[in-house]
Amino acid sequence: MAFNIGINVLETDGKATPSIQGAATSVAGFIIRSERGLAGKVTQVSSPAQFREHFGMPFADGYGALALQGFFDNGGPPRRRSRTAARRASP
Repeated sequence: MAFNIGINVLETDGKATPSIQGAATSVAGFIIRSERGLAGKVTQVSSPAQFREHFGMPFADGYGALALQGFFDNGGPPRRRSRTAARRASP
């Protein structure tokens, strides 16, 4: 099985406990490195400009912001986003 860069989903036989809670297949999820944002607070984002307003500029070596841009360019609905950060990270 070929893997793509990013998050890969592996189906199991159902005997193992899932590591993440399941969601509807119509729900998109993004993991994007950002320079700021309140950790653990969910924020609705409806455009790349709004993402930058809440979370700052994306890192130059990451592709998450480009994926989000493509998502909205292709008619994707607003997303809710939360920041996960190390305890020493700035808000």
